[in-house]
Amino acid sequence: MSTKKPVVVLGGWGSGQIVTSVIEDINRVEPTWEVLGYLNDIEKAGSKIGAYPVIGLTAEAPDYARKGVYLHYAMRNAKFARSRIKRFKEMSLPPEAFATFIHPNVQLSGNRGIGHGSLLCAQVNLSFGAKVGDHNHLYGNSFIGHDSEIQPYAWVANNSAVGARCLVKEGAHLGTNCSLREDVTIGAYAIVGIGAVVLNDVEDGAIVVGNPARVKGNVSQYKDDPSVVAGKNDGT
Repeated sequence: MSTKKPVVVLGGWGSGQIVTSVIEDINRVEPTWEVLGYLNDIEKAGSKIGAYPVIGLTAEAPDYARKGVYLHYAMRNAKFARSRIKRFKEMSLPPEAFATFIHPNVQLSGNRGIGHGSLLCAQVNLSFGAKVGDHNHLYGNSFIGHDSEIQPYAWVANNSAVGARCLVKEGAHLGTNCSLREDVTIGAYAIVGIGAVVLNDVEDGAIVVGNPARVKGNVSQYKDDPSVVAGKNDGT
């Protein structure tokens, strides 16, 4: 009988596959997790996303939690984060139902804690006093400076650098290779573009790009399809 802890990933192509790849790396060091598959609202049950099967719809997550199966939220899409997170919160699942995955190569330096259901990929570096909330994804080689806070559902793409004492609010997205000066606040559900250099605070929902970063738009310009909560475009 397997002694591994069972887990189901909500999502699929893109972010979901990054989650399962980190789980595989964890298991190579110490066999801990058994991936049962994905809950996905686009791909049919019985189909495969990479190496793992689609086993049902995201609405079935509470049923798995009641059975003692761990969950991990990976329905990532920067443009539609607010509506997807809203639907997810409406499931009212307890924090302890969610598994946090920390790659064996992560550098942790006296941080203030890592929340439930978060993902820290290879070579992530948390400086002293940094805090990571629930359901955060921090991708490879990202750096979180000392005394900074990443609030729930935020997404820090690979090679991003967050300066000291920064605040990244709920649902915000930091694009690949972006940089935040110290003491900067990134508003809720804001998007920081690839390679942007952020010198000043970013308002809620704003989209900023460039060096120095400037406002290009707002996530309110995107209209979500309420039937799409996970699928091939749930990654970056």
